[in-house]
Amino acid sequence: LREFIVYCMDNFDMIFIYTLLSAGEAREVFASLSSQGHIPASFMDSYDYVEWQRGAKGSIKDMRKCRFPVAQNAIVDDMQEMIPEDQQHRWIRVSDYSEPHQYDRELPRAARNLSELFRRDSITEQ
Repeated sequence: LREFIVYCMDNFDMIFIYTLLSAGEAREVFASLSSQGHIPASFMDSYDYVEWQRGAKGSIKDMRKCRFPVAQNAIVDDMQEMIPEDQQHRWIRVSDYSEPHQYDRELPRAARNLSELFRRDSITEQ
């Protein structure tokens, strides 16, 4: 996790957090992860929590709520159902793991896929 968070902090202007946790609960989890060395302490001041409304109109993770055009965003998530159809081309899929693993190959793969997505974007813009 630490390497993935560092990669994101080094390569992107903003990291948005969509989670079922409240903003306070998310901050507590990140503080605990930081105190254990699993994420850099500087992450605590560099992410932006996105209010995720649940229910019929709010059960998706809509990148339009992230203050940047969808074309400048990507979403790393494990559930296709949570990604709006018109944003699935910006989705980096990771497996759903409910048990911690010694080494999770999903996040290094997600970092490579993010790099490739934004590399393609920069080539297309030129």
